[in-house]
Amino acid sequence: MNLDDLQLFGPGIAVAMLVALLGGLISVIVVLKRLAFVGQGVSHAAFGGVGLAALLGFNGFAGADPVLRTATVAAFSIGAGLLVSHLAKRVQRRTDAAIGIVMTASMALGFVLYRVAAERALAAGSGPLASIEGVLFGELLSISAGAAWTTLAATVAIALALFWKRRSVLLWAFDESACEPAGVSASRTGTLVLVLLAGAVVLAVQVAGVVLATAALVLPGATALRLTRSLAGVFVLSVVVAVVTVAAGIWLSIVLDWPPGSTIALTQCAAWLAAAVATGWRKG
Repeated sequence: MNLDDLQLFGPGIAVAMLVALLGGLISVIVVLKRLAFVGQGVSHAAFGGVGLAALLGFNGFAGADPVLRTATVAAFSIGAGLLVSHLAKRVQRRTDAAIGIVMTASMALGFVLYRVAAERALAAGSGPLASIEGVLFGELLSISAGAAWTTLAATVAIALALFWKRRSVLLWAFDESACEPAGVSASRTGTLVLVLLAGAVVLAVQVAGVVLATAALVLPGATALRLTRSLAGVFVLSVVVAVVTVAAGIWLSIVLDWPPGSTIALTQCAAWLAAAVATGWRKG
């Protein structure tokens, strides 16, 4: 990727910046409620949705495919997130075990479905599917304009939901025990956040793949929380960190000819490391 190709990859860059904005908002909540592992599980489970979308013929390259593919992966991921929540309650709140079960089953199912879809595509003469590496580590350079518009609509919807329920979400994030006395259902709020997190994961998968998607949904908030304790300040700083690191990651990927998704993740890791060093490695 070189500078002359910048306009050609405009939709991918637009999606990356939308994911940065959304990641900056939701990552603070993810870090405060220790949902990073849940997000990681959902992102890996999303591969099952990718396999299902491929089997259904929604490859994301033309027409309504990007919308249908994103909707399929989103539905699968939200279902996986809700299943994790249900299993955790059934197995004495062992969320880690529930994530392991759902993640393993979804990843295995995704590989099987993707292989079947690839064989069907070759047999039908419609050509090979996209490289599995792009699904695992991001396909920023092949994101279509349709996918960018779909991402914009989904980002607006998730952001509006967070704004509409901001009082409940903030109370649940900072002091869950105070929810019931304040007339807020902790269970419903937790489920809402889980659904929104699953939706955000689906959008991040386009940029960083199922392996690195949670970087965008964890590292900006983790970095901001090390640098400030102001409620408004931490959200603003998280968004700033997310946007700057994503932009820097894209620029570095152009200059160094590195994979964009991996470069963005490394840039966000570097920002967190710099914040940790600057604050003396105190607990964030």
